Amino acid sequence: MTHLIPYLVVKLSRRKMNNLKGKYGGKWGLVTGAASGIGKQLSIKLAKQDYNLILINKTTSDLNEMVSQLLIDFPNIKVEKLVIDFSDQNEKFEKLEKLVEELDVTVFFNNAGFSQVNDFVNFSWNQIMSEIQCNIVTNIKLTHIYMKKLIKSKKKSLIVFTSSMAHYLPIPWMILYPSCKAFITDFSISSSIHAKKYNIDFTVIHPGPVDGTQFFSIAKLNPKSLVMRITSLFSQSSESVADFIINGSGRFYSLDTSLLVCFLRLFMDLIGKDIIVSIFQLLIKIFHLDSSCLKKN
Repeated sequence: MTHLIPYLVVKLSRRKMNNLKGKYGGKWGLVTGAASGIGKQLSIKLAKQDYNLILINKTTSDLNEMVSQLLIDFPNIKVEKLVIDFSDQNEKFEKLEKLVEELDVTVFFNNAGFSQVNDFVNFSWNQIMSEIQCNIVTNIKLTHIYMKKLIKSKKKSLIVFTSSMAHYLPIPWMILYPSCKAFITDFSISSSIHAKKYNIDFTVIHPGPVDGTQFFSIAKLNPKSLVMRITSLFSQSSESVADFIINGSGRFYSLDTSLLVCFLRLFMDLIGKDIIVSIFQLLIKIFHLDSSCLKKN
């Protein structure tokens, strides 16, 4: 039940936005997956606090459109745009390393990620590695680059990871995604202990279904899917999740963004994974479920 406390504290203090600029200083913030969903809203929230921004996204057109509007709304900030495909194992990071070295970056939001739906054996090896590369390897690589700079600068700083409520659940047709998010959660929490002596705060966030993200898009494209329909009923807006992230970052090490996620976590703790797995196996057998219950039509 104690994991409800951080959620309630952040929720009840939502009217007073956490002043990251006042707490961490600096002139620049870094956001990955910045052109849509949670990443876009985080970028807007940081711009409102007068942060200049390094924004990273996979798609050039989406990033250009988002940045153009951002500069209209916040003409006094500066923006550095980087197009990087986090799923590409051959992607280079020299330009990002140079920017991180040169600019006064004190807040970093590791937000980029994606999921694939299929039976595990039906994925190609390239599909498997691209998801692991995006959801784990690149996040860790960027954190490694950034932390080395922070340790040298000795400035108070913040690193935030977007995990997912999926990591609390066994999901048979999205095996890689919750597994990757479980890694990210454990990595962030473990890193928070080591990083404290360098004045670096770590926070990991566990959103549920979020409007405007890949999961919610699948739900709308596949309205016949009972699983997707039920889950999408509990969706949050990307803006409300971004508000929650800003308000909770640096205050707690691990945060669930909704009561749905809090109660799911409580349920999993009470029931135990052995029983949950048995329930999933029984439901699959009774209702003849397969990966189509999560796929697009």
